[in-house]
Amino acid sequence: MLGLAIAGAGNLTTKTMNQTTLTQSQRKDLVDMLNQHGYMNNSVWCRAKEKYEETRSSLTRSLIADYVKSGKLSHLVWDYRALKLKLLAVGVFPDEAGEVTYANNAAGRDLRKVHEEKADKKLGTIDEVLTLPFEMARIRLLTVSTAEEAQKVLEPLVKFEVTVK
Repeated sequence: MLGLAIAGAGNLTTKTMNQTTLTQSQRKDLVDMLNQHGYMNNSVWCRAKEKYEETRSSLTRSLIADYVKSGKLSHLVWDYRALKLKLLAVGVFPDEAGEVTYANNAAGRDLRKVHEEKADKKLGTIDEVLTLPFEMARIRLLTVSTAEEAQKVLEPLVKFEVTVK
């Protein structure tokens, strides 16, 4: 026997399939449970989809591993690993999108520090560029007496631009 919670006429009741004739509304509610979108976040659909995706992901990972082991890619994988080690040694690392970012090691921290110091010289620090001008504007706004004076204080901040020296 299969017991189901069947929604009908605004209430939810438990009935047994072989003892009750289903109404059209109840049949629709059962179909909605299996639809991709709809019925209470579709736990039935979501669980099945998650299982499919997990199984598919596992299969494709094993297919890639088998392909590498077959010898068709092994030399490229070793070249890639060697290149990654060279990149790490100079302080950078390719991210998932293929962009180069700072490595999370001593060389990466040193390189980031050098670049941050160059950026501070060319752009200014956050205190110089943002904090001080906005703080000064806040203080000046406390002393203005007209809207025109307030506009003069706010205008440079509204049209705020950052320039590289």
